[in-house]
Amino acid sequence: MLVLCENWCLSFGFSMRPVRAAVACGLLSLSSCDNAPENLPYSTVAANEASLQLIVEIGSSSPESDNSSFGVIRDVLLTTQNRVWVSDASESGADPRLRLFDSTGSFLREVATRGGGPGEFTRVGALAEFPNGNVAYRDDGAPTRVLIFSPDGDLLDHWPKAEQSGWPRDMRFVGNSPFALMIDSSSRVWLPFRGGRPGDNVRETGILRVTAAGDVLDVVEWPAFPVLDKPTEMIEGTSRDGRAHFSIAVPYQPSVVRTWSPLGEFAVARSDRYHVELGIPALTEGSNADSTDRRSVERQRARVPVSEDERRAVRQQLQDVVDGWGANVRSSSVPKSVPDYKPPLRDLSFSEDGRLMVKVSVPSTYTDEGWTEPDVFDVFDRTGSHLGEMQIPPGSQRLRMRNRRVWGAFTTADDAQVVRVFELQLVR
Repeated sequence: MLVLCENWCLSFGFSMRPVRAAVACGLLSLSSCDNAPENLPYSTVAANEASLQLIVEIGSSSPESDNSSFGVIRDVLLTTQNRVWVSDASESGADPRLRLFDSTGSFLREVATRGGGPGEFTRVGALAEFPNGNVAYRDDGAPTRVLIFSPDGDLLDHWPKAEQSGWPRDMRFVGNSPFALMIDSSSRVWLPFRGGRPGDNVRETGILRVTAAGDVLDVVEWPAFPVLDKPTEMIEGTSRDGRAHFSIAVPYQPSVVRTWSPLGEFAVARSDRYHVELGIPALTEGSNADSTDRRSVERQRARVPVSEDERRAVRQQLQDVVDGWGANVRSSSVPKSVPDYKPPLRDLSFSEDGRLMVKVSVPSTYTDEGWTEPDVFDVFDRTGSHLGEMQIPPGSQRLRMRNRRVWGAFTTADDAQVVRVFELQLVR
C-alpha cells in the first residue's frame, strides 16, 4: 500500500537490503492522512490511487540466455534515457560483468571487461549517473578506481591518472556500501573512504569530493553522530589465528542512522527517537558548521511490540549465525533475549530530488520464509513537511525511483536474480 498526502510526481530512490521473495505487482492505494496528530508540522490533502505496472524484466536462469542471466547483482542503474546498466558477478565474486540493456530490456553490449587497464575493472562495483547522462562506475576491487562511460557505454575517462594530485594513497576506500558512489546535482562525485589496514573493522572517516573531470576538490567530514544511551550489543567472533573478525548486532536495538542527499547535505537520527536532523552541511576542515538551512522533522509513532515467538526465532537465527562461523572462531554468547519493542526508525534515505525517506518499524508477519517485516517509509519534502506513508513491494535489492519509474534487483521464487522496471501510474 502507498499512502501520500498530495498528488505529486514521485521521484525518490533508495536502496534496500536483500530479501528472498518474489515481487508483488498489485494495486497501490493512496489514502489521506486525516488521522495525523494535530500538533505536528505537516499538512493533509485529498487522496489518490496508483498502480505499479511491470514494464520490463531482465533475467533468465537459462544457460542459453547468458547475456540476460545474472549471478549476484551488485547494482542496477536506470538512466534518464531509460537504459539499464547492471553490475553483477557469481556468488564467489568471480566473473564480474558490466552490461547495458535498452529500454525494452534487450541486451545492447558488454560495457567493460575484467582487468587492470583503462576501461577494465577487477570486481563488481557501484553505478551512478551524471546530470549530462554519462555514467560512473566504481570498482569494488580497486575502490580508488573510477571509470566514466558515455550513455552508449563507450569509455570516456578513468581516474585517478598520474597527473591528478590529491587522491589519497594511504587510505582504504569504501567500496561495497550504500554510499559507495554518489553524484550530486552539481556533477560532483562523492567517494567515501576509511583509514586503516585492509581487514580492520573501522567505519568511514570521510568523503573525497571530485570534479566531473576527476580532479580532487576536498575531503568532507561525516556529520557528528547522535550519542546513544548505551552501546549497541554485538555478538563478536574472531578466528583462532586472529586474522578474521566477525560481528553481528542484536536486532531491534537503538542505533544511529544517516544518509546523504544529492543536494549535497546529510541527515542523521537515533533510531529510538523520531527526530531527524536535516540540512547538515558538507563540512571540510576548518569550515563553519553553522547552516541557515538546518532543520528537523519529528513524528509520534507508537512503539512496535515484538512477539515472544518472533523473539525466540530471532535468537535462534543469531545462534545459527554463530554456529555457522565454525569451531575455528571464538565468539561471544548469544544473548538470552532480544528487545521487547522495535525502535520507531529503521533507516534513512533521500530521493534523487532531495525528499527524505524514513523507514519505520511495523509489526512483523509470519510466512513460509519465517518472520518478515514490510518495508514502510514516511515521506517528507525538502522543507521537512510530511507527505505521507509508503509501503513498497517486497523482494527488492537496492530499489530506486525516479519520477514514475521504479527499478531494482529482485530474487525470484527459484532464487534467480532478475532486474525489474515498473511504471507508477497515479489515478485521481
